[in-house]
Amino acid sequence: MTKEKETVKEAKAVEKSNKNDFHAHHRERLRNRYKKNGIETFTQCEILEMLLFYAIPRKDTKPLAHALLESFGSLPAVLEATEKQLLDAGATKSSAFFLSFINDVESVLAKQRESREVYSDYDDLGRYMCALLRKSRTEQVFAVMLDAQDKLIGDCPLGKGDFDSVKIDLRKLIEQCICKGVAKVALAHNHPAGRMEASTDDYIATRTVESALKNISIDLVEHYIVCGKTYIGMKKLERAYRAGMDDNYDTIDEDIF
Repeated sequence: MTKEKETVKEAKAVEKSNKNDFHAHHRERLRNRYKKNGIETFTQCEILEMLLFYAIPRKDTKPLAHALLESFGSLPAVLEATEKQLLDAGATKSSAFFLSFINDVESVLAKQRESREVYSDYDDLGRYMCALLRKSRTEQVFAVMLDAQDKLIGDCPLGKGDFDSVKIDLRKLIEQCICKGVAKVALAHNHPAGRMEASTDDYIATRTVESALKNISIDLVEHYIVCGKTYIGMKKLERAYRAGMDDNYDTIDEDIF
């Protein structure tokens, strides 16, 4: 190989390396922007470009993102396209497979969201809390998380011990709520010893949690005390008290079995 050919080859290698570095830095900038500002600041093209990062590791994905959006008209249409349609529009085999896979994953998640149980009723939530806590021999605190349609997202243990003395990790609860798109929360703690009474400290602690959730636009729908097969909703008790119906808490206890 002549010296001139070696020089040309080295120059091409340097150019390729510089391009790879540019693409790597561009990808990192987009990732950091997403982490800092969220997806709302992204155009459809930028979202598709980022998705394609994971199917095309070392090339500029912006031209393909533009081409696919031009062919299909919108990001949802791209993601709903079949693998063959994507290939016909110029996608690589790996990117066509990846994008069609993303659509299949979204279909599965949509079906699961639709099939989640709904807990819009005071007693439905109370029964759920009893099932969650009735076998526990120690005092525990749980948060049950719901979406805006009262569908169950999941539950989160917040600690063990008396509700007024246990150190509830509010940061953990708030992070879980934000991460999972929670709209409503119900709290519950149990009294294994059998006393179905809400203390002043119970109410103070409840209001602390309610205030923290309100700051991130999440409603605390109820706080239940569970004792064996029965439960009391503290917010319901407080409403009854204010209405002058506090003569006997047992009238609000609910036997579920």
